[in-house]
Amino acid sequence: MDETDADLGGELGFRAEASRDGNSSATVRLYGELDFASAGAAGRALERLDVGIQYVVLDASHITYCDAAGARFLLTARKRARTTGVDLVVRHLSRAVRRVLAITGELGAICPAGAPTDEGPQRAEQRRSAAVSS
Repeated sequence: MDETDADLGGELGFRAEASRDGNSSATVRLYGELDFASAGAAGRALERLDVGIQYVVLDASHITYCDAAGARFLLTARKRARTTGVDLVVRHLSRAVRRVLAITGELGAICPAGAPTDEGPQRAEQRRSAAVSS
């Protein structure tokens, strides 16, 4: 992945942009409609991240529409990341994403009570370092 690897996916009405935020973190920004037709492209955008990425912010602020398949993608992406040792957080939920997660009862799974709403990669690395030092 280059510094910015833009236009991953390319499904009609959807695009993903990935950028490296440091040695071990990246941000993937999703744009447009996250639904059955585009969930695969969103998954491919995550798969294209470099080996060694340990922290991923999935920015959902530009999602204009989200259906149950889009919500399933977000939940599955977090689970898959955890099984590979990657800390993936979904941030900046658009109204469309927040609505479908609330309807499906999964908003708490993406935004647990007490979790910071906009924690960036630097803060997460500081938290990990403090845990290792303790």
